[in-house]
Amino acid sequence: MKWIHLILAIVLVFAPHAVSAKQTDLYGSWVKEMKESPRGPFLRIRWFCNDGSILEPKEYACVDHGGGVQHGEWTDKTKTIRSNGYFIANIFADIQSDVFIKNPDYRNILKQMILEQFLIQADDGWIFRKARYYRGALQVEGESQGGEALLKALLEHPDMGANDFLLMREAARLLPHFHKNAPTSQMRQLALTISETDKNFEYLRIKTHVKPEANDAHLVRQYAQKKGLPELEPAYNRLADLIDDVFQAGDITRHLFTLADQVADSVFAEHLRKTATTLSVQTDPPTRFNISAKLTLELRDQFYKTSQPEERLALIDTGILIEDELFRLGAKLLDISGKASVGKSLEWLKQCTDVLYGTGLISSRQHKALKLKFSTKRIQDIDLSTLHSNLMYASRASDWTERSLQFHFSMAVKKLESIEPIAGRYVHDRLHSSLMLIYSQVLDRLIGDSSRLLGISHSIWGKKQTNGINGLNPGLTRGILQYPDPGTDLETFPANSILVLPATTSDLPPVAGIITAGRGNILSHVQLLARNLGIPNVAVADRLLPEMKLYNGKEVVLAVSPKGMVKIEEYHAEWETMLTRKKKQKRRVLMADTDKLDLNTKTFITLKDLRAKDSGRIAGPKAANLGELKYHFPEAVTNGVVIPFGMFKYFLEQPFSVSGPSMFEWMKNRYTVIQALREKPDEQNAVINDTLKRIREWILKTDPGKKFKTDLKQMLENTLGPDESYGVFVRSDTNVEDLPGFTGAGLNLTVPHVVGFENIFQAIKRVWASPFTERSFGWRHTFLENPEHVYASVLLMKTVPVEKSGVMVTKNLQTGESGWLTIAVNEGVGGAVSGQTAEELSVFMENASVTLLAQATEPLKRVVLRKGGMAKIDASGSNEVLSLKNIEKLIVFARHLPGKFPALKDDQGREVPADVEFGFLNDQLVLFQIRPFLDDYKSQNNQYLNEMDTPLKRVKMIRVNLDRIPEQEKI
Repeated sequence: MKWIHLILAIVLVFAPHAVSAKQTDLYGSWVKEMKESPRGPFLRIRWFCNDGSILEPKEYACVDHGGGVQHGEWTDKTKTIRSNGYFIANIFADIQSDVFIKNPDYRNILKQMILEQFLIQADDGWIFRKARYYRGALQVEGESQGGEALLKALLEHPDMGANDFLLMREAARLLPHFHKNAPTSQMRQLALTISETDKNFEYLRIKTHVKPEANDAHLVRQYAQKKGLPELEPAYNRLADLIDDVFQAGDITRHLFTLADQVADSVFAEHLRKTATTLSVQTDPPTRFNISAKLTLELRDQFYKTSQPEERLALIDTGILIEDELFRLGAKLLDISGKASVGKSLEWLKQCTDVLYGTGLISSRQHKALKLKFSTKRIQDIDLSTLHSNLMYASRASDWTERSLQFHFSMAVKKLESIEPIAGRYVHDRLHSSLMLIYSQVLDRLIGDSSRLLGISHSIWGKKQTNGINGLNPGLTRGILQYPDPGTDLETFPANSILVLPATTSDLPPVAGIITAGRGNILSHVQLLARNLGIPNVAVADRLLPEMKLYNGKEVVLAVSPKGMVKIEEYHAEWETMLTRKKKQKRRVLMADTDKLDLNTKTFITLKDLRAKDSGRIAGPKAANLGELKYHFPEAVTNGVVIPFGMFKYFLEQPFSVSGPSMFEWMKNRYTVIQALREKPDEQNAVINDTLKRIREWILKTDPGKKFKTDLKQMLENTLGPDESYGVFVRSDTNVEDLPGFTGAGLNLTVPHVVGFENIFQAIKRVWASPFTERSFGWRHTFLENPEHVYASVLLMKTVPVEKSGVMVTKNLQTGESGWLTIAVNEGVGGAVSGQTAEELSVFMENASVTLLAQATEPLKRVVLRKGGMAKIDASGSNEVLSLKNIEKLIVFARHLPGKFPALKDDQGREVPADVEFGFLNDQLVLFQIRPFLDDYKSQNNQYLNEMDTPLKRVKMIRVNLDRIPEQEKI
């Protein structure tokens, strides 16, 4: 059986795991059957012997077969589900740890094992719900022994490095072994399950989720007696017992003495004994909280100092017990938080960051950054604006902790969620059963008070909100609020939609406004495009999303001021004057500069022969600006070949059909029809979609001619080398992007790392066709006056297999200050631009000081393949992507840029910052693109939006005494 397991594991790794929606629906129905089946995922009980024999259940059945274990045998349905990459119904007693960790896919399997244990806790046993009473199916002792052996093997594995602490801690928290921790997840999920049946229980459900405390058990029992549904009586009692279990103090002292006997470091062992002695007599909750918080930090640090798996597991298990104790103590802190001073509250927040680090939810880098914001030593008071700024920075911890969990578990969650929706609750549940619950409530109170003094008050559905709202891009819009279900095609929503999304997406269609959960990547193409076009974008806390859903389908107004003040409310007649005034503002017009165009250049050009002045004349701004960069920074820009506008225009002169006009003339005629249908949007959209489809089809099937291919092949060989000795990024580069008034970021196609001439040739035609997709045309359509004069040049840029890449803007995007860099970067190729969760930094150029805004937590990175194309492989999860040496090189480049590169300007002729795409290979800077960074001038100067910021402009210097207790309306 052991060898069968090994073979099965190898087959599973290399088997295709692409599963259709029809299959996932089927597997989901099987999972529901297992929940109700008396045998769950099992067919029958069998002995599984070490020599591979499978025998009927009887005493000592495997004694002559090398030993073995007895447990349930999977049904055919269970085996089918597992063979398609859903690793459910795991039997730990039968796992051979040394075989398991040799499986190339062991990390993915481990993560699904962890999530399955969460489902068992959260869903009353999940697929084992009835099988728990199927005698012999699972043996508790065997499961614990197998789970502990697996944990120790993982902790000893050299692949499990410093970046895997959170993964290993979650494994120890949930996988069966000889350890018990508080059933916080069961408590939360059972309360949710009860409330789904008993709607009157909702207030107690919220209570156990938001501010749990020991007395909740009494409240649940009281409710069950007076108001409860008779059929739910067992569930009420079970929930009350779980609450008692959560808030029953554990014997931390005994565990610390036991741990002290296990650790090899004698100094640390003595420290543990002294701490245990102190805790044995200390009863004051704030003091116990402080001691315990510091201890979680020390346990993690000690974990890195030992390589012994037994000691590592003991350190993690003790930390889990202490986290349970801190959860109980935190509830008591919240009880007295109303009388805590500002300084004391900041101390609690600092202690919570110790716990967040100790539990693996934040990194050492994030921990250090947060603690600096809570430093109150040697000062009696603090400037209110500084305090508020520090608190707002501290609120990033909510995103940071979520992104830490997403880094490790997002793909596993997505996989299991397709057959069991409850798996989607994992990240949310973990955060709300952690110290983030206490951290967030203490922080929200301080932010609320400082916001009121500063005059910061967002208006959401007519109610004041002082926190949980972040205005990302300014703008004023009216539209239909749309709350898409997961998996919905966003292209189906009309352009007047205000979309509520879990995060910004790289293929977002034209919309009126964007509301997201979490800040997202500030330098992704979608964010840059929204900022340029004055599309308001707001990030809201998860707790506000359910209320957003109540307004789904309603007409609303979304206003975001330049300084981030936000107003969201239903549209009413009083808005008409303001919105009419906005409509009467001169509409932005995007004109293709036909006078500048040179359509007579019909030969291939090397990148080094172009300059910035050629932008919009011979080729698009990508190629022209890169040619300029190559002239000034030759070592930083790779070689390339450019197909100019003239060759594209010549291509369009071929007949659209056998006896018809040229494609160019046909396009002009169709655009005239489209313009005439402006007052009939439904008809116009139908004509647009048909026109674009026919243009794309024509481009893809039409041959540009033998001479085109012959000359291109020769040029590529002369410039880049023999065929198949290199790869190229085939990049669209039109005359209507990166203009003074329009960025066009990410609208058209780039085909990455194409190897081989025939593949390059086909990619060129795909790129020629890309400006004629519905999405690309839709974003341009509002502004472009002469759409027939959209010309596509193509940049064939030699691939550089960079180890890290991203985007840099030469100003501070949070404050608008010059002399700063704002950077977003990821591991691998093509980082940050497509909305990946990137490392985000603000860098002060004068002294190279770095402010961490976010760590890179994208679980996969893109790498180039030798034969062409890209692959996604696991990212390292390192604390930092850019080294100090990398940052210094970016600063040097940014300092030299104004003196060498022509000034970038907006449509008013004002100089604007540069938006630069870059990478690093062996710590050498590589440049891929430069464009103007454009804010929407109208939104920045809108009278109404600026009036929203008036209270902020009146604030004078206010000092806040740290000994003062925050009150309802003031600090």
